[in-house]
Amino acid sequence: MYSKRGVGVGSKTEMNRVSHNEDLKRIKQALDKRDRSRSSPKDNITINSATTKDQQQRLSILSAPSNTHPPAGENSSLSLSLSLSLSLSLSLSLPPPSPSLSLSLPPLSLPSLSPSPLSLSPSLPLSTDIAYACLVEESETDSEDSDVSGSDGEDTSWISWFCNLRGNEFFCEVDDDYIQDDFNLCGLSSQVPYYDYALDLILDVESSHGDMFTEEQNELIESAAEMLYGLIHVRYILTTKGQAAMLEKYKNAEFGRCPRVYCCGQPCLPVGQSDIPRHCTVKIYCPKCEDIYTPRSRFQDNLDGAYFGTTFPHLFLMTYGHLKPQKTLQTYVPKVFGFKVHKP
Repeated sequence: MYSKRGVGVGSKTEMNRVSHNEDLKRIKQALDKRDRSRSSPKDNITINSATTKDQQQRLSILSAPSNTHPPAGENSSLSLSLSLSLSLSLSLSLPPPSPSLSLSLPPLSLPSLSPSPLSLSPSLPLSTDIAYACLVEESETDSEDSDVSGSDGEDTSWISWFCNLRGNEFFCEVDDDYIQDDFNLCGLSSQVPYYDYALDLILDVESSHGDMFTEEQNELIESAAEMLYGLIHVRYILTTKGQAAMLEKYKNAEFGRCPRVYCCGQPCLPVGQSDIPRHCTVKIYCPKCEDIYTPRSRFQDNLDGAYFGTTFPHLFLMTYGHLKPQKTLQTYVPKVFGFKVHKP
């Protein structure tokens, strides 16, 4: 602190000792004035007025903005006036300090008296209340949104719910009229257990025997409904309406793109390697390189390829011939140090 006062002569220790002795003399003079004020009322009034002026000066310094600082030359005089005012204001309650105690007291510094921004900020409890109110409002909004989604879920049909499940993006929604036609479902009753109950579940028909089944039987009926819908789906996508529904998905590349580099992201079509259920999972067929690949999404790993069949992609490209791309002739050529690898 003392090194910032700009004294250019003498050592640092001597300057500290001289300035400290001067402060002690001034403090002793102030204590002598205090003793005289007890015996002289007139002097007491004078000292009290001086104390009041010092307190006003201190309050004016404290009330000043925290970003304003006094010049470096006035730092020592202000700290001395503050120390005198503090010692005079506490003269009635504190005994006279001993020399050892006065030597251990460091001079006051103005930066320590500057008010902290947090201590003078009245907005902290207000911001806490506002944050709490925002949390309450968000929780109420979330509860309202969940209620709305729940009410929408009750109005959603089983077919829409099933097609929107993660991993079932390859399915299109089959019309109820197609399912209600018994001719379109010929031969499926012998392949699917709980056929009648599964069909009622797909068509959202309330069954009077719902309370008769156990939880395990209800799970079997749900699995049977998924299998029945897949077998209906493979027949539906071969019709005009079914291919039109799959066309929209193909244009949006919802079936994925070919991973081959030279196909340049060609949209693919779903295909099965067998028409027998539970034989193999679904694959994607690229019409540009005319090869099949595993879907990139891991959620299609358990999707049965029989629900799309071996016929659909080829019949689809025959129906929409303008969508069939030209077969690429470019192939990868392996090289070693720039030379083509010889094929025996």
